[in-house]
Amino acid sequence: MYSHKTNSSEEAYTGWPLRPRARPLLTLAEMLILLIAVLIPSCRGFYRAHYYSRFVRGTCTITDGYTMSNKHFDQNGLDYITYVPDLHYTISTSGTSKIASSGYEGPDQASFYEAVDAQAIVNRYPVGTTTTCSYNPVNPQEAFLVFHGYSQERAWKVFWASFIVYGLAQIITLLVWYLWMRKFIILYERGQLTRGRVVRHENRRDIVGHYDISIIEYTGISISNNPIRGEFIVYGHRSLNSSFPVCYDPYRPTRARQGNRPTRTDIIAAIITTLLLLIAISGFIYIFNFPLT
Repeated sequence: MYSHKTNSSEEAYTGWPLRPRARPLLTLAEMLILLIAVLIPSCRGFYRAHYYSRFVRGTCTITDGYTMSNKHFDQNGLDYITYVPDLHYTISTSGTSKIASSGYEGPDQASFYEAVDAQAIVNRYPVGTTTTCSYNPVNPQEAFLVFHGYSQERAWKVFWASFIVYGLAQIITLLVWYLWMRKFIILYERGQLTRGRVVRHENRRDIVGHYDISIIEYTGISISNNPIRGEFIVYGHRSLNSSFPVCYDPYRPTRARQGNRPTRTDIIAAIITTLLLLIAISGFIYIFNFPLT
């Protein structure tokens, strides 16, 4: 926070840089990047619907079958076992020899907590049984004895659910961009330099524990040639009354940072960091949002 304060010792400065012109292309690029980051994962339901629409009917002959177990761990570190039927068969396709494949149902597959439930399905398909199945003509080894398909209705449900979830998550990236990245760009273009000093310390606490911050106070001149006094925090314990360079925006004096005016290298590094954050958030949400597909 800052307050206007009259001080005759402050030297009025009138050579301010002009307020930057509107940047419609930059704003458009920002919106496009965020929109693409939301749309790409949200549209995976349509991709799956298109992918599974290519499957065709065929004839499969059972060659083997058994129950397969999978070990899992819950959030408390406790393990449990689920069971699925694992059937092996050959697929008869036109114009080719028989193709070996395995599995039971798809694209969604149920698992059982009791081995007898999975074994009951295996018992329905004795070795030598011929039955209909569905397979991918491009890759016949990808086949299902029971094919559930993937409807457009389901694809739309996945789209809207993912769009909302990813949209909310990308707000974090948007806030980082406007609160951090934009400040770098603005201070690079029109930041003014002054000196600040540590005026006090505070010990704060969060969910992790206690931490120290140092409050740096600085003075400068606003665009209206009024003396201003502002302050911001830095993490860690700095010596009381120690002096640091401060770069601030004369159009908005509360926008300031410790150090000199940002360089192009700082801008590029901040852009890369923001994009990596965008990718990380998208990947994190994708993992936890995968069951929606």
